[in-house]
Amino acid sequence: MRIIGIGGEPATGKTSLINKLMSSKKFKKFKYKKILNYLKSGDTIIFGKYEGSCFDGTDRLSMAVQPVAEQFLIKNKDSSYTIIFEGDRLFNKKFLKFSSGICETIVVVLSASEKVKHSRHKERKDTQPETFLKSRKTKIQNIYKSFQIVTLKNETPEDLSTNHKKLIEIMKGKSIKKYIAEGEKYIKEEKSKTGVLKFI
Repeated sequence: MRIIGIGGEPATGKTSLINKLMSSKKFKKFKYKKILNYLKSGDTIIFGKYEGSCFDGTDRLSMAVQPVAEQFLIKNKDSSYTIIFEGDRLFNKKFLKFSSGICETIVVVLSASEKVKHSRHKERKDTQPETFLKSRKTKIQNIYKSFQIVTLKNETPEDLSTNHKKLIEIMKGKSIKKYIAEGEKYIKEEKSKTGVLKFI
């Protein structure tokens, strides 16, 4: 079993990436212990609800979903599943550390400029308060301190297509060393422009 956790600040395109993945496969809906909704296609499992909302994914699940998700991982730890999730319900240090102790866990963070994020917030007419957005930024910073991260720039349709291809490669078991190195180079370049990288 392999876990791929996808995170990032709001409006970095996490749900869009999962929707892109779902468009290339046929998924069926399931539910574990009446609380963990997931989609399944062959050996690929995506945690969360996806029903066409801007805020799909694990964010649509109960606040009590984490222990149930942990039970699911324990039950299926010897399987050949690749389990993917995005959203705050599960993208946190506690769950990522738990999954890392069960099986290979790959942590992916999507990044977009402040200008792009602001444009997306405006486009989807969300009302997320500034205090919430700042807390998400801090959360991502803390995760960077605890895990090796595959950082993917996700600002344009071309970025989305490239990131979809990279996600498929990761799902197939391709080494992530190259993608980690590419992400570190991107971070260094972005930081050199202003001296500060706002999402880290």
